[in-house]
Amino acid sequence: PSIQPNPIGRSTTLEYELSSSERITITLVDLEGRTVETFLDGVLQAAGPQRIALEFSDTIAPGAYLLTISSAQGSASVQVVKE
Repeated sequence: PSIQPNPIGRSTTLEYELSSSERITITLVDLEGRTVETFLDGVLQAAGPQRIALEFSDTIAPGAYLLTISSAQGSASVQVVKE
C-alpha cells in the first residue's frame, strides 16, 4: 500500500491493489497495537487497483501510527505520521 501525503494532516489518499474480490477492513493502529480508528469494516471490494480518501478525526493525537489493510487473505501495513 502507499499513502499520500505522509505526514498526514486531516485527509490523505490510500492506494493498494487486490488480486481478487475481498472483504477489506482498514484500521489506524497506534504503536502499542490499539485500534484508534476504523475506516472500513468488512467492505467487499472488487479485484484491481483501489484508491480511498481517508478523513482523520481531530481527536487523533499527532504521532506515528500503522494504517492496516486486512482481509481473510492476510494484511499489510504502512507507517504514517499524523501532524
